[in-house]
Amino acid sequence: MTSDRATLAAAVDDGDLIPGRQGPVASRLFRVVAGRLSRRSFHAIRATPGSVAGLRDHAGRPAPVICCLTHSSWWDPIVGFLLHGAYLRGRAGCAPIDRDVLEQVRFFRRLGLFGIDPDSPASRRAMQAYVAERFGADERPTLWITPQGRLQDPRTPMVVRPGVAAIAAGSPGAAGLVVAIEYPFWDDKKPEVLMHGAAVETPARRDSTVAWHRSISGAMERTASELAERSAARDPAGFEVGLHRESSSTH
Repeated sequence: MTSDRATLAAAVDDGDLIPGRQGPVASRLFRVVAGRLSRRSFHAIRATPGSVAGLRDHAGRPAPVICCLTHSSWWDPIVGFLLHGAYLRGRAGCAPIDRDVLEQVRFFRRLGLFGIDPDSPASRRAMQAYVAERFGADERPTLWITPQGRLQDPRTPMVVRPGVAAIAAGSPGAAGLVVAIEYPFWDDKKPEVLMHGAAVETPARRDSTVAWHRSISGAMERTASELAERSAARDPAGFEVGLHRESSSTH
C-alpha cells in the first residue's frame, strides 16, 4: 500500500496522472446534457435482452465492479456515462481519459474522469495505483474503461491491453462486465446505438493478471461478435429499447 501511494504521488507530481473526483451536482448536470444530446443524435438506444438486467444486478454489489466497453466511437464514454446514471447511479464511478483531453476540459474531472497517457508505462502503473486507492476509499466503486485503449473498427480483431487485467487481479472480490457497442444506420436518417452486455467469467486464480486478461479478452470478443451478428440482421425485435424511446425523425 505504501508503495502504491508513493507511485501515485510521484505520478501526479510528474504529470503522468491527473486525478478526478465524481461530484453529484456535476454528474446530474452532465447527465441531463448527455441525455439531450443522445436524443437529438440517435434514432434509438437499444440493448439486447438481459443486458440492462445484468447492469442492474450489480448496482448494489459492495465489491468493485469493472465495466469494460468496446471502443469504436467518440460516443462510447458518453454512452457509458448514461448507462451508469441509469442503472448504477448509486455507485461511485471513475474512468480514465487521455491526459491531454482532460487538461483541455477540466470539468470532466468532476465526473470522476482521471487523466493518463495510454502509451506511457509509468502512467499505466499510476492508473493501477489510483484505481486501487479509489476502490479502497469509495463505497460500491465502479471503473469504466475501454481496454482496447484506442479507437478500433468493430469488425477488426479485438486487441485488449493488459492494464485492466492487472487492476482486476489486484482487486479482491471484483466483478467484471463487458458492454459491446455499435452505431449502425438502419432505416432512419439517424443511427442506432446497439449494446450487448455480458458478465466476465471470474478466473479460478483471481490474483492472476494473465488469467484475467484471458477472461476479459474472451468476453469482449464474444460480445462484440454476437452484437455484430445482431447489427447485420437489422432487426429491432432482437433488442429492447433502453434509456430513451425511438425518435420521431422521418426516413
